[in-house]
Amino acid sequence: MVYKSWKNKLLLLLTAVLFSLLLGLSVNGFASGQSGGFSSLEEDVEAIIGDDENYAVFIGTKDGDIGIEEEKVYSSASTIKVPILIEALRQAEQGIINLDEKVTVTDEDITSGGGIIRHMSDNQILSLRDLLYLMITQSDNTATNMIIERVGMGSVNQASAEMGAEDTILQRYMMESVTPRDNLTSAKDMATIMQTVYEGDILSSESEAEFLRMMAEGILSHYKGDDHSGVSLYSKGGSLGSTNVRHNIGMFTHEDEAVYVSVMSQNASLKDSRIKMAEIGERVMDYLVE
Repeated sequence: MVYKSWKNKLLLLLTAVLFSLLLGLSVNGFASGQSGGFSSLEEDVEAIIGDDENYAVFIGTKDGDIGIEEEKVYSSASTIKVPILIEALRQAEQGIINLDEKVTVTDEDITSGGGIIRHMSDNQILSLRDLLYLMITQSDNTATNMIIERVGMGSVNQASAEMGAEDTILQRYMMESVTPRDNLTSAKDMATIMQTVYEGDILSSESEAEFLRMMAEGILSHYKGDDHSGVSLYSKGGSLGSTNVRHNIGMFTHEDEAVYVSVMSQNASLKDSRIKMAEIGERVMDYLVE
């Protein structure tokens, strides 16, 4: 009887130990499942970029941030049009400008490079809102310069600083020489700007909706992949031959979650940069819908 009692106690002890181990594994498995999506995203992004020094990446998520040379300062190319849009919307809120004001585009206003205004009939009459829309969706340089003239470079730079993007500086008009002063930004700055608009109070709800409407219709985004149901993308691309940069910045949303993404490159081939940007975009969408 003593032997059986001892044996029963041993079995109970072993059962308790095994149960505790299984419970621990279950808890750990659940916890890793909670963060596994982010870990997988981080690993995938690092694998996509590898040891290629031509890229900088910043991705902000609710689970943490992913950064690769994220504070490196680049020639901004057309991504600088994002803080220009924000400042114009702010000034409209303050009554400094009226987005419905009509302006005539003269021959003196026409600028080369991206956009469609320079291909349109002479003396087009457009509203400031139209100019903003063309600046973002068509990356129109003529529209951009007309908006800069109206809101002022200093005001745009002040808005960037207020958003925590202190390396983002507007110093020249579109298509002016990049020397001695170029427009500058970093991957982290641009993601920070997107996050500030979406989560902060830099814009009113009405202006934020206007911002997102325009950013959702851009044509220069390289973040393309399989269809991910329910995922929305708000982005702005940019490239500049004289500095050999190619960038894409934006925000992915799904239900009530947002991920802020910025990929910047210099001296990378067009094909390679587009592939890397598309792959990163697809991984981010996978992370959002998992």
